[in-house]
Amino acid sequence: MLIEGQRSWVGRALTTTALPVLMALGCSGRVSNTSAVDREAGGSANVDDGGRGGTGVAGDTFTTGGVVATDAGRGPVGGGGAGGEVDAAGSGGLAGEGGEAPICESGFALCVGHAECTNLHVGDPQGKTAANCGTCGTTCSLQHASEAACVDRFCSPTCQSGFANCNGKIANAPNDGCETDLSTVQNCGACQYACSQSGATSRSCSVGKCAPKCAPRYANCNASSELATDDGCETYLDRLDHCGSDCSANVACDPTQVCNDGACAAPSGVVVLSVPAKSAGNQTRFSDMFPKLVNLQGATVTLRLYAPGASGELTLYMNDQASGFSKSVIVDLASIAQKWTDVPVTLAGETPMAADPTAIKQVNLVVLPNTSAATVVYVDSIRSNNLTINDTFDSSFGNFAKSSLATVNGATLSWSQSIP
Repeated sequence: MLIEGQRSWVGRALTTTALPVLMALGCSGRVSNTSAVDREAGGSANVDDGGRGGTGVAGDTFTTGGVVATDAGRGPVGGGGAGGEVDAAGSGGLAGEGGEAPICESGFALCVGHAECTNLHVGDPQGKTAANCGTCGTTCSLQHASEAACVDRFCSPTCQSGFANCNGKIANAPNDGCETDLSTVQNCGACQYACSQSGATSRSCSVGKCAPKCAPRYANCNASSELATDDGCETYLDRLDHCGSDCSANVACDPTQVCNDGACAAPSGVVVLSVPAKSAGNQTRFSDMFPKLVNLQGATVTLRLYAPGASGELTLYMNDQASGFSKSVIVDLASIAQKWTDVPVTLAGETPMAADPTAIKQVNLVVLPNTSAATVVYVDSIRSNNLTINDTFDSSFGNFAKSSLATVNGATLSWSQSIP
């Protein structure tokens, strides 16, 4: 039986004598699977019988049936048989099977095993799933799904709890049902909702929500919020303006104090970068060189700095093992001249990425004074929120070095227990 919206085809050939008959039957552009070639005048045909001619009546003449035909990509159509004979008594023979293969309208196709064209936008219902969805031969997978429908040429499964069809609308994606487990840190509760490792020693997904294990000095203070993107243990508890041991931290440290393990106090060891008074080209580069290459993909590096009474510029940037340089951050020395300040540096947003963020070798500080006195910059700590860098200087300047090329006479690198 022809189902409107599901099957449709247009006959390949219509004889001149058959057109009036079709018009009399009310043909409106979608033709059933009985070809007009099967009869010439007055003979009836069974629409549901795959093109087999009907029984002749007195005086009707039936032509010989069509030959075996294969419409490209749609499979074979029935073979022809002998035509009915003229019978004066009115009892004619059956016309042969077949006729020409149908030509399907756009969006339809003649799939193997079917005599009518399939609407590839909705496919063919087949139990709890759908066959011939988008293309002939594609049956929607029921992996982790209770049922599946064909919607606009794509399989649309009803997923079991804890699973999702994350590639459902991606062209040429595999037909794999509800392929994604939503209990992983890459897809936690939703497709592509990844759990951040910012400030965390480990991460997990529990009941569809990210559950990071926070590192010392970090906390997940928005754990109950519905976030568009997870941010891990986003709160740094040793902040200068909100120093404390938990999410309720709200103490602002004095300008000459730092927050260390949740308490405000004087720094217990600093790197001292000293550059002579302003003169032509008197910039000097200092570098914190990491013992091994670090991966800072998506991470932020924070430098805690203080330059009492300074004026001029401080340029911060990173480079990889191949001397590819990141985008520079320019700091006005006057902005860090009154108090300790946390200055963030990130590799995010650079196009193209000049430095390889997965193989960073060092962070550089270029001091360019603009005063008649020596400029001194103190460094209390350099840390990254992905925990790959945690440099403090309790007893020495550690892996800091002064460039032998980008330097001026009199520039020095040293360490101090406290600020003089």
